[in-house]
Amino acid sequence: MTHELFQISGKAVLFNKDKSKIVLLRSSAGHLTAPGGHLESGESFEDAVRREIKEEMNIDYNGALTLAYVVRFYADPTTNGKVDVYYVGELDENAPISIENSNGEIVGWEWAPVDKILSGEYTDWLVEIIKEVLK
Repeated sequence: MTHELFQISGKAVLFNKDKSKIVLLRSSAGHLTAPGGHLESGESFEDAVRREIKEEMNIDYNGALTLAYVVRFYADPTTNGKVDVYYVGELDENAPISIENSNGEIVGWEWAPVDKILSGEYTDWLVEIIKEVLK
């Protein structure tokens, strides 16, 4: 959903059972990202997150989602800002993740170790979010 001032997205931080890893997706542009995307008209954040998990990972996610973190930022002064609303959930490490139907936007995925994320071995944006959701 695009508000006149912001693009609004719902995202998922999906931990394994012992919270030692999270699922990250690799975009076709080479960026690591959490599953999620823009809200469609009339859609709740949770519904958007579940829909995006289905679209990007080919999984019907029926687990609990807990609101964890909201971040607002501006890509540059000439564009609308962006609001990402992060939910936390749990996913079995043996879940049958498949990116075959992600329309080419997602080209890979991995279980990323939380300790390596917190030590800065992954993207900067993820460190603060993981710290917040692990409180």
